[in-house]
Amino acid sequence: MNSEWKQPDVLIYISSFGKESSKSHDLLRKAAARYTRRDKCDWNIALGAKGKPYFSAAPRVHFSITHSGGYWMCAFSSREVGLDLQVHRTCSREKLSQRFFHPKEDAFLRLRDYADFFDLWAAKESYVKYTGCGIARGFNDFSTVASDGKFPSVQGARLRLIPWREGYSLCLCARQLEDVSLAWLRE
Repeated sequence: MNSEWKQPDVLIYISSFGKESSKSHDLLRKAAARYTRRDKCDWNIALGAKGKPYFSAAPRVHFSITHSGGYWMCAFSSREVGLDLQVHRTCSREKLSQRFFHPKEDAFLRLRDYADFFDLWAAKESYVKYTGCGIARGFNDFSTVASDGKFPSVQGARLRLIPWREGYSLCLCARQLEDVSLAWLRE
């Protein structure tokens, strides 16, 4: 029996979170040290050609940060990754869907009385984080609903909705999602 710990394809660290952006950077550095098991590393962040952040001293450590509703999360992988958390809040789901989402997605949501709105929003956000394009590309330029109606689905990557807490939607995007783990980031 092999007792060695195998690192998952994607490891997501979780922490409670306020509104301080400096705390996000501190949490990122702490999580990166845990993920790599290297406390002594230069965790300075640089930006890629499309604006996607990466560690200049550890470019093979890919990460994606999200925070919403009092939680901070960061997905780590040896490959590109995108993660998004959305707290469910009161909003005009129909109007937002029509304005920002692909027509296929709006039709999908309309059939479900917009019940999956935040799942779809998290899927789209995780995909643009994965690609590094951000939302500047335009949310209505691509669909996370396949032609056959399958959701979540996007060409060239895999999307996985991860059950989190009541009133939240969490979606992960990567090329490979066989083994995904979540861990609280403790002091």
